[in-house]
Amino acid sequence: MGKGRIIGGYVAAVLATLVAASLVHTHFTLHGLRALGAVISAADAWALARGDLAGLGPAFGAVIALALLVGFLVAGLVRRFLPWPRPLAYGLGGGAALLTALWLMHWSFEITPIGSARSWAGLLSLGLAGALGGVIFALISRPRTA
Repeated sequence: MGKGRIIGGYVAAVLATLVAASLVHTHFTLHGLRALGAVISAADAWALARGDLAGLGPAFGAVIALALLVGFLVAGLVRRFLPWPRPLAYGLGGGAALLTALWLMHWSFEITPIGSARSWAGLLSLGLAGALGGVIFALISRPRTA
């Protein structure tokens, strides 16, 4: 397997997971504000989404990068023993990695630093963001066929 495809797949997975997780966070924030009666225009919603990505990017991006690295290593190991398709193995690995990272942050700091992870729907949506990153990694990094 080419190192370039692995590195490129990993970078794409981290970026996709970060963007998806940031959008999930924005969605749950907007939902909460609208539930309180706030009227938010589409332009304001997009401005909030961009601000969330810029604000979450450095710290949460580092958490995502580390979590996915561990998750993909575990998924690769699992694939040695179970003949799972790459997208399934790495998708599960990415989702489990992000959920584990969020749980570890909650357990370590006794707070949930990502507000959208405070509800089951938000937590599962963030897990799906990790799964998306795993599938992207699996597709980009897959070995070439002859």
